[in-house]
Amino acid sequence: MQTFLLYPNYRGMMFSDQSQVARVAIDVNPLANDNMAELQGVLDVVGPDGKVRLASKSSPAADGSTVLTMDMSSLPPGRYQLQGHLEGPGNKPIFTPSSYTIVKVSAESRASMKVWVDSDNVLHMGGRPRFVIGLYDTTGYGLTPDYYAERLDAIAKAPINLMINYFLADARAEVIYPYTKAMEPFGIFFLATTSALFPEIPRYSAWARTQNIGADQLIAQYATALSEDSRVVGYYTCDECPSMMEPRTLHQYDLIKHSDPASVTFAVENHPNEFQVWRDTVDVLGADPYVFGTRFDENYVGDLTRRAIAAVHGARPVWTVIQFFQTSRLSHFPTEQELHDMSWMAITEGARGVFYWSYGLRGLDWGNPTPALRQERYDELVNVTRGISMLEPVLLAPDSPVLSANSASSTVITKEKDISGGSRYLISYNRSGSSVDASFTLERPAHTISAYGENRLTTLDQGGSRFKDTYAPFQAHIYKID
Repeated sequence: MQTFLLYPNYRGMMFSDQSQVARVAIDVNPLANDNMAELQGVLDVVGPDGKVRLASKSSPAADGSTVLTMDMSSLPPGRYQLQGHLEGPGNKPIFTPSSYTIVKVSAESRASMKVWVDSDNVLHMGGRPRFVIGLYDTTGYGLTPDYYAERLDAIAKAPINLMINYFLADARAEVIYPYTKAMEPFGIFFLATTSALFPEIPRYSAWARTQNIGADQLIAQYATALSEDSRVVGYYTCDECPSMMEPRTLHQYDLIKHSDPASVTFAVENHPNEFQVWRDTVDVLGADPYVFGTRFDENYVGDLTRRAIAAVHGARPVWTVIQFFQTSRLSHFPTEQELHDMSWMAITEGARGVFYWSYGLRGLDWGNPTPALRQERYDELVNVTRGISMLEPVLLAPDSPVLSANSASSTVITKEKDISGGSRYLISYNRSGSSVDASFTLERPAHTISAYGENRLTTLDQGGSRFKDTYAPFQAHIYKID
């Protein structure tokens, strides 16, 4: 039996102005001689005194899955354990997985939090909801904000709101402070790198090794020091880590939560069969489906994003890392169209943020391009990210029906947004390597449809309810419907 907390979806925090109903996914994998009808999933809410306050039971479906809910509105603020069990005939306990902690807190507590995640998996930082547009900056460090100012000024031509720089990964807070101070005028926030900060790893901080500082002490003092930095909203805890590192990373996560409660942790994985291993180990799961110079097609960006979201049952944020580098001399640097298409593939599939790897070494600087070529490539990323940023209010709005029919529904994947009192939007992409003609029928007629960012109108039929368009291989289109 496996349990996964669907809600609350951010560190077990149940805010008073949000739903008070906890939801847990239960998956039962019976043995060959088990009778599924005789098995029951049980969910208990245990108070601080160790007594069961609430309980719920349900028999798993034929496929072994079920979702148990628990209305906790009658319970006062405080800390509770949500404990799942599997019972057999005669209510005999068979298996008890690890429990989850639920903390009922006031909505007002968010005012003092640097960052939090709402029930729609949207990240709130700087006091407002954000669609994450992130960038890896692989560069060195200095001890004054002036060291970073020119570079950040160049980076900020794109509407970046979150950064990772794992060249600053030796767990010294005094190195981070000038960096984040330099970010402040540009509205950029930072994820500090703690990936693989374990003594047995060769790149463990040399100064900590010299001073015989263990991993727990190092992480605790680092997160405590950074907890007061309003620009540090979280931690980058794993970069394509093998699954054997998950237990250590989960332990590190507990230390970070204790030392910097109002933060997020982010790990990026590239093995879809291991996504489920990491889903309880981080607040945000990432996927990096690099496709150019590999055996994968561009649609792998959408496929891997979808698999990451499925692994967390759509109950945690997923951010997709888009390839912004040239794998080898036999591959190519992504074009602006490819950056556009890959970004919108991930967004269509439900990513709540996109990152780009990377601005520096082995990325934008790979192969020592001429200054003109380097700037040209970054300007293309600027164009793509500005297009995403301009639609941030739309991307943060809940999905809502726009179409009643899609003739190419198995090939053209869509995300639909009906903005109350405003326009409708259809975000879409072709997941095939062939050109596709698609016909869409709207739920209600429109006056005009424009292809966002393409400077063209799409022709509506006479009744204003149907339109057609053509998709090149792996192409993404965004339509504004008025």
